Amino acid sequence: MLVGLVLIIGVILRIQEISRPLWFDENITITSLTVNPLKNPLYSGITTNLPLYFWLLRLVQLVPNMDEIGILRIFGLALNTLTGILAFYALIYSLRKRVGWIFLSIFLLSPIQIHYSAELRPYVLSQLMCCLLFIIVSRKIWNLKHLVVFNLVTVAGMLTHYSFYIFYMATSVYIIGSSKNIRLILKLSILPAVLALLIAKIYFSNPLFIDSLEGLELIRNTASPITRILDIDNVSRIKEVLSNYYYFGLYYYRLDFWAQFILKKLLLILFITGLGFAVIKRKSKDITNIKASIVILSVCLAVSLSGEKFGYYPFGGRHIMPFSFLLYIIVAYGLSEMMTINRFVKHLSIFVLVVVLTSFLFFQGCSQLFRDIYTGTGDPQGTIYSYCVKNLPNRLSR
Repeated sequence: MLVGLVLIIGVILRIQEISRPLWFDENITITSLTVNPLKNPLYSGITTNLPLYFWLLRLVQLVPNMDEIGILRIFGLALNTLTGILAFYALIYSLRKRVGWIFLSIFLLSPIQIHYSAELRPYVLSQLMCCLLFIIVSRKIWNLKHLVVFNLVTVAGMLTHYSFYIFYMATSVYIIGSSKNIRLILKLSILPAVLALLIAKIYFSNPLFIDSLEGLELIRNTASPITRILDIDNVSRIKEVLSNYYYFGLYYYRLDFWAQFILKKLLLILFITGLGFAVIKRKSKDITNIKASIVILSVCLAVSLSGEKFGYYPFGGRHIMPFSFLLYIIVAYGLSEMMTINRFVKHLSIFVLVVVLTSFLFFQGCSQLFRDIYTGTGDPQGTIYSYCVKNLPNRLSR
C-alpha cells in the first residue's frame, strides 16, 4: 500500500512537468527529429549525442492524435518511473523489503529525477540502461540468457549517451575485481569493446564534436592537467554531488541557510552511514548490491571528475544523473540498517526520512507554484524556501 501511494504521488508530480516550456538543449532535440535517420543515422552535424534516444523518439512520434511535445515528455517520464520500479524489485529480491521502499520513495520524489525525466534529452534513457546493467551484474548469474541480455543492454547503452561508457567502465572494474573467471570476463567484454571502437570511429568524426574539442583546447591550456585534478575544490564538488545535486533537485538551485546547514549535512551523513554499515557487514552475502553500488559509483565519480578537469564535460547535474540511483540505494540501505538497531533509532530514522521526503515535496511544490520566477540560472538564488513561504498565501489566493 505504501509503495502504491508513493508511486501515485511520483507519477502525479511527473505529469506536472509535461507542460514545462522547452529550453535550448531540448530545441536541439526537436530539430534533430526533422532529420531522416536512414540518411544520417548518427545525426552527424546536428548533435554530438549518440542516436538511440532520437531513434526511439521518432517511433514515439508515430503515436496519433497526441500533442507532440506532451507525448515526448511522457516517454521520458515513463522511462524514469520504470527505472525506479526495476531497481525497487531488484533490491527487495536481494535485500529486505524496507530497503526497496525507502529507495523507491527517495527516487520517485527526488526533484532532479522528476525534472530531468521530463527533459527531452537522453539522460533518462541512459540511466535506465545503467540500472539494467547494474541489476544483471549484481545478481552474478552468468548463464547464456544473462550473457545475451548483458550484451544487448550494453549495446543499447553505448548507443545512448557517453555517461553509459563511464558506467560500463566502472562496472567492468567491479566485475574484474569480484570474478576470477577470465573466460567470463572475455565474454562480457569482446562485443562491447568492438562496438565501442566502431562507434568511436564514426562519432569522433562528427564536425560538431571536432569543433567542441578545438574549443576545449583553449580551456585545457589555461592550467596543467595535474593542477586541475589536484584542485582542492574537488572535495567540495563531490560533497555537493552526494548531498545537494541529487536530493534537492535542479543543481542550479541553492538552498536557504537552514536547508544548507541541516539538510545537506543530514543527507551526506546518511550516505556515509550507508557506507559504514557496508564496511561493518562486508562479509555478509546479502549486500552484493551495496558493494556493487559503492565500487561502481566511486569509479563513475572519479572518472567524471577527472574528465571535467581535463575539460571534456561538466561534473554534476544532468551529466552524471545516470549514476544517481546508486546514491539512493546506499542511503536507503543506511536508513534501513539504522531501523534495526533499537526502537528509538528506528523512530529517529523514520523521522529523518519524513523530513527528507517532505523537503522534496516542498521544493517541487514551490518550483511549480512559482514556475514564472524559478526557471533557470536567473532565479533569486538561495531563497527558494523562504520565498515560497513568504509568498505562498498570495499565490494561493489568486
